[in-house]
Amino acid sequence: MARKPTDEDYIDVDDTYDANQDEDAGTGGYAWEEEYKRSWDILQEDSEGRLSSVVSQLQQQRKRRRLLKDTAIIQRGIIRHLFVIIDLSEAMNEKDLRPSRVELTLTYAQQFVIEFFDQNPISQLGIIATRDGIAEKLTELSGNPTDHIKALKTKKNTETSGEASLQNSLQLARASMLGVPSHGSKEVLLIFGSLTTCDPGDIHETIDLLKKEMVRVSIVGLAAEVQICRVLCESTKGSYGIVLNEAHYKDLLFEAVPPPAVLPNKNTSNLVTMGFPRRLVEDHATFCVCHSKLTVGGYICPKCKSKVCELPSDCDICGLTLVSSPHLARSYHHLFPVDNFDEIKINSEHGTHCFSCLTQFDKLETAAAKFSCPKCAQEFCAECDMFVHEVLHNCPGCWSVELPPELMLNITSSISCRDLSSLRLVSKTMRTFCDHPMNWKSIHLDPEFENPNSLWRLANLKSIISPHVSHIQSIYIRGVRDNIIYYILSQCKNLQHLTICGWTTLSDHCLRLQPAQSLKIKTLELIGSPQQTNYISVDAYTLGKLMTQSPNMTNLVFGCEIHIHAETFITELEKAAITNAPEAQLQSFQLATRRTWLKEHVIRLINLYPTIQKIYLLPAAAIGFDLKKGQDIFDPLICQTLEEVIPVTYCQRPLISTEDMILYNNNVLTI
Repeated sequence: MARKPTDEDYIDVDDTYDANQDEDAGTGGYAWEEEYKRSWDILQEDSEGRLSSVVSQLQQQRKRRRLLKDTAIIQRGIIRHLFVIIDLSEAMNEKDLRPSRVELTLTYAQQFVIEFFDQNPISQLGIIATRDGIAEKLTELSGNPTDHIKALKTKKNTETSGEASLQNSLQLARASMLGVPSHGSKEVLLIFGSLTTCDPGDIHETIDLLKKEMVRVSIVGLAAEVQICRVLCESTKGSYGIVLNEAHYKDLLFEAVPPPAVLPNKNTSNLVTMGFPRRLVEDHATFCVCHSKLTVGGYICPKCKSKVCELPSDCDICGLTLVSSPHLARSYHHLFPVDNFDEIKINSEHGTHCFSCLTQFDKLETAAAKFSCPKCAQEFCAECDMFVHEVLHNCPGCWSVELPPELMLNITSSISCRDLSSLRLVSKTMRTFCDHPMNWKSIHLDPEFENPNSLWRLANLKSIISPHVSHIQSIYIRGVRDNIIYYILSQCKNLQHLTICGWTTLSDHCLRLQPAQSLKIKTLELIGSPQQTNYISVDAYTLGKLMTQSPNMTNLVFGCEIHIHAETFITELEKAAITNAPEAQLQSFQLATRRTWLKEHVIRLINLYPTIQKIYLLPAAAIGFDLKKGQDIFDPLICQTLEEVIPVTYCQRPLISTEDMILYNNNVLTI
């Protein structure tokens, strides 16, 4: 009985009419040239001299493959156990695929491993190689892609010799998956380049065992179709494809990335026990249970309290499946795929910009078509269409309209400013919520790297806060340079509170604004970090100028190694007071220095700012002492060790002066 041809048996043939084909028919060309067109003969330049036809054709091919994808909501197994079997026989040395079958296979296999774990983060994968009539397991089932890629790059594991053994490879994969739980799927992906197989027994018995244990086998053939491979795939409900070229090879291989549908007779589990371990931060290395090696950091199993190196994995002590919530979220999109977008013409009367990237449709380099979501009716360009279906797996238009605005504002208000700067690029709707002034009123900025000694780069800082400088009122930033502080003070016109923690060295250039401008800043704090040197060379003249440019300044804290010449600083303030007569609002003045300061200087500072409440000149703050936390200690200290009372206006206030410090607190009255 003749087999009914499937979709894979058909070949797409370019049947467009060519005016010159009748003239070329009698030139005596080869037969295979009549079926395929050579790409270098059909390149066409547009009015601007660009090869737009090539790009358009590639986009149309990708779009056509995506439109053939089934987006029906079906039950899929998201906890997968897959063995990749690679043929390393002598047949893999053929060069019909460039540079050779084996080199291209190893390259695609490494890309497949990365893509597999990106789309299936809670699944496990193993690699088996077959040559010389035997099968060798290169890696065990695990969720660590680094181990698999390392094995594929090892030269010993990539040498070809002898014949492949299909039966031995399948038996080894089946035996390795005997302990897989019932809720996990069993799959085998075979990359087969031979036309023969060297088997020790009846391979049909192995096929029956695989079918009984519900192991799905899919094969990517690099040569002609082999009958036993077709029987194997049909019996185990797998897929079988023969590559046509390098691009088709990759397409067939990556078809195994999405999880397949669950077999109808499979015993499904209603509940699966999983653990969500907490991350462990250690100062010293300890042993892990997964590799029995000394490692710093890891994850603690919530059941047996053992340490594992990475997630997802199975605890070697109690057997609990350990995952994190982002892993489950990334696996969830396979169950509810995004519907295929409808293609509409660019010149139709619809939107003029892409909903996601905000690009004008008439300015696209490849003006082919735009796509509309069938649910939210938002329109996307071709690039965003591919990005939504292949990477994001969520429609930005549907996601933005399903949540109420109040909830969206609550979500964005809890996201860091670094993530907000990336999230605002998703769509116009997300940009509206991310750019809300409430999200940028008070921000916390840490360097990009976790190294405590890392510093900000000006370009990175601008990319985050430059669109929002008019809304920023409070900044806490760690790891700065001169240009960082200068940019913040000069560009954030409504900045009122600035706290700087951690730097290597700062000069007076960071506080010299050119041209001079009035600042609204009320609080300026420079707190030294114990992990860095925190050297600062701001002179008294520059600090005095900053004080006069900030009439609203109420709190000035320098908790770092700094030496301000007292006489120069006070003289500069007195000159400014005579010339401008500013409204004195300073209430707290704290420096981590005692050098050059006398009681007379403190008295002159009090006379300049009658409303000042506290003056602390404490060198101990330069070695990590937190002045703000120490304020509660100063008050009882002043009450107990009152040494001198100085008349200021008509009240008496305490002033403590020793060789190590000068403390003044207006809130503590003398008896």
